[in-house]
Amino acid sequence: MLTPVPGQCAAQVYPDDPSTSGVVDPYAQSKTGLSMPKECKSLIAGYLNTVVAFPVFTEASASGAGGKYYIKGYAAFYLTGYNFPGMTGGDQTGLGGSNNGVRGYFVSWIADPSVYQGGGYTQGGANLPPQLIQ
Repeated sequence: MLTPVPGQCAAQVYPDDPSTSGVVDPYAQSKTGLSMPKECKSLIAGYLNTVVAFPVFTEASASGAGGKYYIKGYAAFYLTGYNFPGMTGGDQTGLGGSNNGVRGYFVSWIADPSVYQGGGYTQGGANLPPQLIQ
């Protein structure tokens, strides 16, 4: 799971990893466990049956706390269901019990991170509030 921004339903995406010189590689840090921030519980239900953006990573370094996911771009994803500890909603086909995650389908590829500046993502029919990607 990506490390959440304290007090928000968001994960910080850093513009470049200083430990990899000569390459511009945005990344997000990971943490252990699967608990969602309490701020997400009221928001995620509102994203059901809408298009949201998910980060697509090319590689990961380490795992658990202190790991990094290197982000290639974002996928516009139509969210039809989700199951996480203490949070479920929408279509649960294939989810439930220890099967945690999201259900839905890919809409389009979003490669240009500049569309995330300011008021959120507004290109290509996806709805991405600014609190999801910083």
